[in-house]
Amino acid sequence: DRGAALVLVTHSREFAERASRRLVLSGGVLTPA
Repeated sequence: DRGAALVLVTHSREFAERASRRLVLSGGVLTPA
């Protein structure tokens, strides 16, 4: 289903942004380019 796929992509994108943001706040070695 295209709708479900779109929701999944949007959710994973928000999760990635949230994870990277948390990594930066924690002073992790990995930082977004």
